[in-house]
Amino acid sequence: MVAAIVVGGMFLAVYALVAVWPTNGSSAAVVSHVAGIRLLLDREQRLFVIVALSGALGGLVHSARSLYEYVGNRVLRRSWLLMYLSLPFIGGALAVVFYVILRGGLVTGTAAQVNFFGFAAISALVGLFSPEAAEKLRQIFSTLLAPAPPGRDRLTPGTTAMAESVEPRSGTVGTTISIQGRDLSGTTAVLFQDARASATVVSDAEVTTVVPRGATTGRISLVVGELIVDVPGEFRVQG
Repeated sequence: MVAAIVVGGMFLAVYALVAVWPTNGSSAAVVSHVAGIRLLLDREQRLFVIVALSGALGGLVHSARSLYEYVGNRVLRRSWLLMYLSLPFIGGALAVVFYVILRGGLVTGTAAQVNFFGFAAISALVGLFSPEAAEKLRQIFSTLLAPAPPGRDRLTPGTTAMAESVEPRSGTVGTTISIQGRDLSGTTAVLFQDARASATVVSDAEVTTVVPRGATTGRISLVVGELIVDVPGEFRVQG
């Protein structure tokens, strides 16, 4: 279902790009028809739309590439599906941000020349590599803006969360288990096969939780900030 939505979105984005692409160099408003919708856009408005569509297309390509890789390896998690559906919106919005920065000359020092092909290419790459693009923006403007104070749900830069073991390695629904590791203080949830549980006790070295209803035998993972950390081995659900 998600794969069909992603593929359909890619075709729709390409169709809309072709429909709004300028056919002449005039700055006057020109009517474009997209899926039966009549749009009256001048040159600058058309460029904004093209940038957003190109970024969305890049995000859709990212989603499609990740989907076939994770589905093919049978490691796709249901909790990731929302991320795949949101990537085109993130890519489109981030592409517009990059476009405004480039046109304003905040990076190069001089306002960028209007080039539909150039901006479309940059926008598609921003959507395709949205995490890297966001990180590049953070690096560029970190010297101008004050750093945000670290919160409980955010990992301290330079730390790497790691789960090393779980005790006991089997139990029934309702059993309390303890997961040992390091840099686990940002843990917000524990993922079992087919179920999710809250972390009841959290410290840098230990996370305690209760086996939730619906859990089945398989690997356990921790949600640590924005990371998914796998616990070595397999947890056996009895009963």
